[in-house]
Amino acid sequence: MDNLNLEISHLVKLCNEKSFDKALIEFKSLITKNVKDPILYNLGGVINVSLKNFEDAIDCFSKSLKINPNYAEANNNMGALLKTIGRTKDSVAYFEKAINIKPDFSNAYNNLGASYNVMGKWDLALENYNKCLKINPNEKDSSNNLINLLTFYEPEQKDLNSITKTNSLLKKNNFIFNEKKQITDNQIINYFNTANNIVLKNLNETEYDFTEIFRKNTINLNCKRHFEVFNKFNIIPEFCFSCYKVQVEPKNLIDLIKLYIVFDKLNLNKNNSRKSFVEVRPNIGGAYKGLIYCTGLEEAEKIENLITPIIKTTINNETTISIKRGCSEFAISYPKFKDKKSNMEYEKTWKEKENIIDKQQLNKEEIILNDTISGFTLNDFLIMKNWLMYAKKINDINYEKFDCDINISKYMEWELSRQINFRRSEYNKNH
Repeated sequence: MDNLNLEISHLVKLCNEKSFDKALIEFKSLITKNVKDPILYNLGGVINVSLKNFEDAIDCFSKSLKINPNYAEANNNMGALLKTIGRTKDSVAYFEKAINIKPDFSNAYNNLGASYNVMGKWDLALENYNKCLKINPNEKDSSNNLINLLTFYEPEQKDLNSITKTNSLLKKNNFIFNEKKQITDNQIINYFNTANNIVLKNLNETEYDFTEIFRKNTINLNCKRHFEVFNKFNIIPEFCFSCYKVQVEPKNLIDLIKLYIVFDKLNLNKNNSRKSFVEVRPNIGGAYKGLIYCTGLEEAEKIENLITPIIKTTINNETTISIKRGCSEFAISYPKFKDKKSNMEYEKTWKEKENIIDKQQLNKEEIILNDTISGFTLNDFLIMKNWLMYAKKINDINYEKFDCDINISKYMEWELSRQINFRRSEYNKNH
């Protein structure tokens, strides 16, 4: 037994070092010695999940649970794996069993909440995120999941915890918008400062590792899949040839927050998805941006004509507005693609490669979506704080106008560390 404990400790060490190939070899060597140990098989499952050997991982977790059905960690890990491969409904039973065995298992509550989130059972998702945070207030995944949930789901109980309470108070900080009047800098500064005071009074410091504020509809653009195709084969997916975006480029931090206001209040016939964000993608130009997603060039041109007078009036007459095709990364490999009226067409031979990715995609279940709720949320505020950090790093002095201590988070430091000089030069192009 002592030797087995040493072997397991070494496997854990290899996993912590992310040496999963070596760990798998050692795991296989141990099980050939007829070692029947639930902890070992659970660890084998974790190793196989890390290597994306999902069938082998299921086998390992199953063997662990056959030896010890009341092994909470193995139940939780099996549930997490099933959710990953698209068997979300099946995952629920494993998370519930893990919780029954170990009632203070915070991670299992978070995972159960995440499964209910995918299934559209948002009240149950909220309930389980809350239980997780009661046990472990520092469970970052659960905090993030709950903050994101509140962007499209409004709970009846507003003061369930500090996050729901803060979010509810922020939503009362409503901005009175008139598309025929300019939004002044002072209005934006007061708007943010009021929100900052609410957060300081009601919430402990929360780092939030996101930089894009969305207003989404229920159409799943499946961008993750499309980028998987592009990154694997360096081809542009067929879907993306009909994807156009109206791009707005605010000149500074304050104008970006003004654009956030416009996008939040904008009334579009199809409620097109839109986002406002700071540019952190390596080698992609610009600093502050907003995008409205469109299906086809004709729709993009209509929306451009609709929003141009609104942007010029409410934000700045010099704000750049244009139409772009697909994603900026595509144009690096295929420069002709970025021309919105180019004759570049989809190559039919690429379909075979797209099919390869689709066959490999495990999570094929339909995720239930909801429109983003209009109005200021905690998600929006925390992302704006990251925008202020971004402004400070790229030498946009507009961040100094806000009554807020700006300490650069590890996340923003990491995002900009590889490209800070490039980002500063991109910002300075228009100043």
